[in-house]
Amino acid sequence: LGVNLILGKIILGLAAIELFCTLIKILYHKNRPVKEAYTNIIEKIDSGSFPSLHTARSSFVFLILFFIMPFYLIKVISITMIILVGTSRIILKKHYLSDVLVGLLIGIIFSLIWMKFII
Repeated sequence: LGVNLILGKIILGLAAIELFCTLIKILYHKNRPVKEAYTNIIEKIDSGSFPSLHTARSSFVFLILFFIMPFYLIKVISITMIILVGTSRIILKKHYLSDVLVGLLIGIIFSLIWMKFII
């Protein structure tokens, strides 16, 4: 029951990050490094680069694992995965460094809020 409750709270956090980042993308559109065409609002949101939703989500999940798991190996893997996801978004030309850094900041803030008040 405890694991399911934590998992549910993590999923709730991911939904909150999705909504928050989508709102930012609606209010501020920034093209990706390789511009993607769009014809409607859904495609426009998806073609937006700022902030990196992949980085926000992965940093949120892996930071929570970092904090709640007592195993050193999980902590090392968590930090490594955050770095790899952010780096891959830049290498694949889906985001600029600023997009990834803001996504990381969003993930950190949400994970700290979730650890303090939700989990």
